[in-house]
Amino acid sequence: CSVMHWARLSGLKPGTKYTYTVRAYHSSFRSYFVTKGISCTYLPAPKLISAKRASGGVTVKYSKVSQATSYYIYRKTLGGSWQRIAVVKGAANTTFVDTTAKKGTTYNYTVRAYSSPSRSAYTGYLSVK
Repeated sequence: CSVMHWARLSGLKPGTKYTYTVRAYHSSFRSYFVTKGISCTYLPAPKLISAKRASGGVTVKYSKVSQATSYYIYRKTLGGSWQRIAVVKGAANTTFVDTTAKKGTTYNYTVRAYSSPSRSAYTGYLSVK
């Protein structure tokens, strides 16, 4: 489920499964509801705690999302576009080391929680050189 629809809703509870359906309207005419809805579990976004240089790369730390089964780690350079660079398995794994980071390059990092088919919003980002 795309996170786009979560942004328009309020009062959702983390870990709760929601089912959505649609109905077409035109003037005073209405269609039937789609009988088979789409179900998603709302995942809150993890919080970025830090992104720091470390021997062998950049260490990215983020908060745990108990309903997540994995985390998607994204990175971009200044003026570049976001690229998913890793999938960290397990809800309890809240640290990732980017061993492909190049010395002297500034990177932005963001994280997204995942539990098929649901994805959280992005966390914002942290920069590190």
